[in-house]
Amino acid sequence: MTDDTTTHDDYGAHDAILERLAPYGPSLANGLFDHAPMVVEALAALGEGAHADAWIDRYGRGFAERGEPGAIATPAEIDGLI
Repeated sequence: MTDDTTTHDDYGAHDAILERLAPYGPSLANGLFDHAPMVVEALAALGEGAHADAWIDRYGRGFAERGEPGAIATPAEIDGLI
């Protein structure tokens, strides 16, 4: 009998790969949003974590470096945006 809940995940390099993404912000150089951390997680969960480095090497050409943090919005400013 097999257990259908068994996963074949591959989180061996997961944290190191996420560290590679740390200098980059949530936006790509083309203005679209970067979903690389979710891809790294999905590849690991699917047992394909070993492929994440190569994927980042190709996809990462469009990464935009994280900018300096801006001022923290006040509750009134946030209310004005809603």
